[in-house]
Amino acid sequence: MRYFTAFAHGEEIPTIAEPAPYIAGFMTGTILLHVSGLILADISTHYEKGKTLLRALGGFIALSGLYFLISAI
Repeated sequence: MRYFTAFAHGEEIPTIAEPAPYIAGFMTGTILLHVSGLILADISTHYEKGKTLLRALGGFIALSGLYFLISAI
């Protein structure tokens, strides 16, 4: 599935923006998401309160998604 996503984003480049800034922004966003995930994983494995906080945030995100799903119907 990831190859189709990469293909779709690659197809957008010439039609919506200059390729270099588009690719740089896309790469920056991807790097920031990965670093955020690593930081959250570190917090959850080293701190007991971190585990509780992440579970609470996960529940909040799940409820937010449910809200958006219900409001879209």
